[in-house]
Amino acid sequence: MRIPLYLFLAQFRFFWWLRSLLGRTLFFLNCSFFGVGFNLREERTTFQSLRGLLQITQTQLLLSILVSISLQLIDPLLLPLYQTMGISIPDDTDYVTLLATVSGVGGVFIGLYYAGISNVGGAIYSRVPNNIRDLLARERIGNVYMRYLAMLTFLGLCLIGLRVLGFPRIHLVVPVVTVSAGIGIIAFVS
Repeated sequence: MRIPLYLFLAQFRFFWWLRSLLGRTLFFLNCSFFGVGFNLREERTTFQSLRGLLQITQTQLLLSILVSISLQLIDPLLLPLYQTMGISIPDDTDYVTLLATVSGVGGVFIGLYYAGISNVGGAIYSRVPNNIRDLLARERIGNVYMRYLAMLTFLGLCLIGLRVLGFPRIHLVVPVVTVSAGIGIIAFVS
């Protein structure tokens, strides 16, 4: 029954026009469904990557925040000691400039480290055996150094954030951040 009906309708131009319109419509709908599905898969992958990134960084983020809050809580307890030693806290501009400078230097060192590793790795990476490539990827001291610099950089930003929120300046920050930055600078050369 279908074949004779098809043969009969195939004689008319309107049938072919309607069939072409139906084909284009189905193609458009399939493309749209594919596009929506593809975008949903991409968004899911992006969300999973972001969630993984947050899981990786949560320890250092929390540690930086806890150190900032701890310094804020400990500082008033040490105020009598500061007064007997004659230690005064710098004004706001010097305080925030120190913290911003340390954070900026940390960011620059992070960039320099990865540029250096990429340069050295790119130059010799293809010529070394797989086990040496794995060793370069898992290099422990460099990874620890990068985590230290990242935490120090974020610590400076946390302390600036506390000051911007109206918390008092912290006397203890100046020596702690200065020594920590010195460790980061000297370790970069090593």
